[in-house]
Amino acid sequence: MILGLHDHEGVSHAGNAPFGAPIFRVGAREGCGSLHPIESCVIETAFTFARLVEPAGAAAPCRAALLESFRHHPVIALSPHFDDACFSLGGFLKALGHGILINLFTHGRYVVQPRLARADLTQDAVRYVRDKEDRAFAIACGLVRHDLECEEPVLRRRRPGEMAGLADDVGQIEDRLLALLFALAAESGTPSALFVPLGIGRHVNHRAATETILRNLARLQPFFEFYFYEELPYASNAFHRMAALERLHHRAGPVRRHVFTAPWREKRALIGLYQSQLRGSPSFFRFHPAAFPLAAHEAFWSPEQKNIKGESPCSIIGPAWS
Repeated sequence: MILGLHDHEGVSHAGNAPFGAPIFRVGAREGCGSLHPIESCVIETAFTFARLVEPAGAAAPCRAALLESFRHHPVIALSPHFDDACFSLGGFLKALGHGILINLFTHGRYVVQPRLARADLTQDAVRYVRDKEDRAFAIACGLVRHDLECEEPVLRRRRPGEMAGLADDVGQIEDRLLALLFALAAESGTPSALFVPLGIGRHVNHRAATETILRNLARLQPFFEFYFYEELPYASNAFHRMAALERLHHRAGPVRRHVFTAPWREKRALIGLYQSQLRGSPSFFRFHPAAFPLAAHEAFWSPEQKNIKGESPCSIIGPAWS
């Protein structure tokens, strides 16, 4: 098991607070300074092993309470591609049973399933297959889908890892996404939980989704509470995960981690809905963040709302568990 080092990581004893409220903090006091990532790692290890010796079944009430904190609030999940919300938040969204799914970059040619890859499908055929997979996931989770119908890098003559295309991809989605989000906010009449990709790894579409929200945080803040989710399978790489957390902290200030334990058998079934994106059976380790707990889980991070308004941040560090 690879342990990711975390700087300014937040602590969430999941479910012991209402929607969006602070839950548990280590080192959160006025005027405090940040700790070195190694110190944060030591604290995470200590707390996690303390958690491991608790009686069996102790996590279940916390899991239920975390769900309950979102149960009666509008939930919106941004998915760079048809599969990202499922791979990263599928267990949480299935257990929650409601929400809005916004797919961003949905025109492309990417399939890896051997049979489909050999078939040399047209762009329209690929979209048909992937849309059908995503529709099945949305139905399973009670999600209402929206599609921005933007283009993946291959259609714009770029590679997915070319960060030079970041501005172009932000330009594709920014106006459309903001218009849709503000329209949804007007309909709900109450602040929504907005789940945003953390931007782990070097896929420019993921980075563009993250960047679009970060550059508009102040405009969106009155209408949304933000949760930046760890994208899987990218979060299984400890270095990519840590780099994304550093970028988030730099832009949004201190963040708090929330963990949802998702039984692997249930999560694997959801991942399996996207056969076009799988070369074989989903691997537990590939779809497990490089962090504690050891059990299958999904994780997301919430910035301090006061820091979005420009107030001085203080350090929040440590692990989270459900």
